[in-house]
Amino acid sequence: MEFTPRPFEELKAKYPKAIERVYDVEMVEIGIINRPGESEEHYFDWEDGVRMIISKEDAVCGEHIHISASLQKGQLYDNFLSMGMGHAQVIKELQSICEEKFRSLSDCTLDMHFIVVTDHGVLHWRVYDKKRPTFSLNIEEDIDKKFGHSNKG
Repeated sequence: MEFTPRPFEELKAKYPKAIERVYDVEMVEIGIINRPGESEEHYFDWEDGVRMIISKEDAVCGEHIHISASLQKGQLYDNFLSMGMGHAQVIKELQSICEEKFRSLSDCTLDMHFIVVTDHGVLHWRVYDKKRPTFSLNIEEDIDKKFGHSNKG
């Protein structure tokens, strides 16, 4: 999608719509449903050149808000270049800026779990609003926790 910067008030107003639908990650991965990045309601293009894509997803790791962010050419990009910042410095600075932006949009105070920076410089986070599921390698223990009993004789 074409980069289309919007004023903060407009971005904040559209945030609730971005997390209204919960995307099943497995259905997205196998192509049954479109990924959030194919729908304009998930795009948050800031006037300083930051693009964020925000959606609510359900995956093996639990239901969460997924945030991805990238830097387009613009004011912030030019500032980083003029300061002579290296790639690692830019990523660290962008991470901090994007976390502030997300919090200002969402009023969220929950932990943002940084996941990865892709080869293309796209940053990704998850924000869990519920307790994350836990798994053990002991199937009998998992059955006992879930159902209050196991098949042990």
